[in-house]
Amino acid sequence: MIPSVLSAAISILAQDPTPAPPPSAEQLTRAIEDATADLTRLAPKRWELPPERWHEAEVKLTEAVNAFVARPAVLEWEHVARGIQTTWRTQCPGACAMLCELALQRFDPTAELHAQLGMCKMSLAQEAKLEFDCRRFAAEAASAFAASRKLGEREPAFVLMSQALFCSLQFDAALADLDLVRAHPRFGDKVAGHGGRALFLFAAGRAAEAVTECEAAAAAKEPKNDPVLLVRALARAGRKDDAAARARVLWRDAPTPINLTALADVLAFAGHFDEALALSRDHPVQQGKLSAADFAELRRTRAALEFLVGLRGKRPDDLREQLLKVLEHHVKIGTADSVLIHSGQPGAEDGVDLNASPLAVGSWLLQQPTSAVSWANDVLFAVCVEDAPKWKCSPLERQLLEGLLPAAHVQEMTGADALARARAMLASRLIFDHSEGILTASQLLGL
Repeated sequence: MIPSVLSAAISILAQDPTPAPPPSAEQLTRAIEDATADLTRLAPKRWELPPERWHEAEVKLTEAVNAFVARPAVLEWEHVARGIQTTWRTQCPGACAMLCELALQRFDPTAELHAQLGMCKMSLAQEAKLEFDCRRFAAEAASAFAASRKLGEREPAFVLMSQALFCSLQFDAALADLDLVRAHPRFGDKVAGHGGRALFLFAAGRAAEAVTECEAAAAAKEPKNDPVLLVRALARAGRKDDAAARARVLWRDAPTPINLTALADVLAFAGHFDEALALSRDHPVQQGKLSAADFAELRRTRAALEFLVGLRGKRPDDLREQLLKVLEHHVKIGTADSVLIHSGQPGAEDGVDLNASPLAVGSWLLQQPTSAVSWANDVLFAVCVEDAPKWKCSPLERQLLEGLLPAAHVQEMTGADALARARAMLASRLIFDHSEGILTASQLLGL
């Protein structure tokens, strides 16, 4: 007994009862610098590494930044500035944004800090896999740039502000800001020219003015001159014959899939449904060197185009259900294949499948990454928003469903401006040449 007691006593005495001191501001800063240096070393060979190795490096940076922001009282400006510089230099915008936000809380705000935060948020918007997140980050970027402008003139806040507003679906504000900056003596030549302004005008519903800007861009031989945009702008401006004629020339001179669907879309918009369908079906999607997944995406987007054209301008009452089937979407709340609500009444139907409800479908769509069918997904989403108030269900069913879905999604579909935002999402698709049936869809929905 005595030796074991003595060993235990020695062991206790050998332990240091004094806890380790918390890391200093310098140690916290160096941890961030070390973590970013690790990412920098790994970046050139990232795709050759085991996935877990890169993940470990990302976790290391996350932990270092979290530890840093958890102790703001010990930090001096030098430490925060070093953290901001190293995370931005190594292209870690999420970490850099956290440090900028800490700096704005801890120290006097400056135009530079707000501009840096805006650039971080715009980077996050561009990197976002979900467009729902892209719009959120873009709105935060716009707020940061606006705050920067109040404190001084920093180039990013002026050059990127209109883009941030546009990406957050604030088209009128984006256009007004673009025009403001174009007249600025220092930054006017750093923002979009006629072609860029045409995009903003078209999304804002000013198609005739967009035509004028497109023609000015072509006359000026701007590198971003977009002929498909001009076709759509002509159609939306009421010049359907001109639009169809230009689309025919595009297809004749360059028979690409984009020019094919642009012609089919504008023909349907002009009421030439049979010709549009024949054109599309005579030139089906070819797999070529595409992967099976990419080919499936193109096949589904073409199917959506042909479905919308085949409606011949007449919207069916079950548009949501039909389009969901055409796109081959399988909606789930979480991981459940179906969520049925039973009434419990004798002789009643099996139940209401919440997965088929407009709220569930819309929430699922908000979680889909960008793909070839994104334009059609936005069409379906707008229909879900329209259908949501009309969905027949009991208060219990709606309460249960809203509890199962992310609150931000429910707000996006039921808030006071939900329909306006859903239509703005559709309007934003007008500027992308691969939005195959966007003219036909917007006409069908009365956009």
